[in-house]
Amino acid sequence: MIGRIGAREIAAVLVLFACGTTVAGELGWSDYATGEPEESGVSLTGGVGVVRLEAHEYVYAGSGSEALLSHLIWQSTAPMLSAGIAVKAPEGWTLAAKAQVAMSGDSYMEDFDWFGPAFVSFDSDDWTHRSQHDDTNLDWYFNGSLLVGYDMPVSEGMRVNLNGGLKYTDVQWAAYGGSFVYSDFEDGDPCGFRGCVGDFSDGEPGITYRQTFPALVAGIDGEISDGPWTVTGSAQVGATFYAQGDDHHWQRNLNFIDTLNPAPLVTLGASVRYQLGDGLDLFVEGTAEQVFTARGDTESYRITDGVYDGTYVDGGGGDLFAASLSAGLKGSF
Repeated sequence: MIGRIGAREIAAVLVLFACGTTVAGELGWSDYATGEPEESGVSLTGGVGVVRLEAHEYVYAGSGSEALLSHLIWQSTAPMLSAGIAVKAPEGWTLAAKAQVAMSGDSYMEDFDWFGPAFVSFDSDDWTHRSQHDDTNLDWYFNGSLLVGYDMPVSEGMRVNLNGGLKYTDVQWAAYGGSFVYSDFEDGDPCGFRGCVGDFSDGEPGITYRQTFPALVAGIDGEISDGPWTVTGSAQVGATFYAQGDDHHWQRNLNFIDTLNPAPLVTLGASVRYQLGDGLDLFVEGTAEQVFTARGDTESYRITDGVYDGTYVDGGGGDLFAASLSAGLKGSF
């Protein structure tokens, strides 16, 4: 089982940024960076690393209620590829595109429910049904951005870039097999409270879950250079729009589509680069991103024929956390 992620990974990125800034300050920045606007040019980056993901899928007891009928937790640690291109204009304007892609790796899912005649309370420890799925696969993870910015020299060896634009995140998991602990679904069932224990057939498809989060963002990047070393930090805030959760419960022949309301997101990043030669740098980079919980209406359809089954107003929700660490090369032209 993959452990819970969140504050620990965010703290790690903040420590990386803080340490890099401290090192930068102690280097006594030389004439390597003059604070003058850089000439126009193009830079390409490519790297390999690892990403940790945790998504939460919620089914609420009613509109406006915080009580949960169902809570699914999806987790992955997966190898990741990253790439980027940045274009600088002589007047200080910039255009940057970045992408992270991951799949496979080590994944896990847990599904908790609170309903039925054995229901005790909505307390998290009083769940009535639970399934655990070690055979869970990360089908894909994509996180990309397109940002327009403006470079501003601040002082010798330091500059900032104000930027804004679009982000898009798309992730999907699939859970197979697994084990279950169930209570009575209806009056007269023989299980009682958590009395039915068993396993699903190995390789049997259970649940597929996809999240898509388009977002508008604005942020600031800071860069400090001395000799061959460059330390950068970045922060972005924004809001999702037209976000969606798409859940296929294959054994129940039901597809639940959550149309999610706008929700805030925060992205933090830090990197350290070392110049290997003219126009070629080696870098190490860490990022952390939180898409906060978004709620919305859920529509239900039969999978086999697409027949509409009903709408649950304000009944669904989801959020996503991602933390990555990567290393690679940057080439400037």
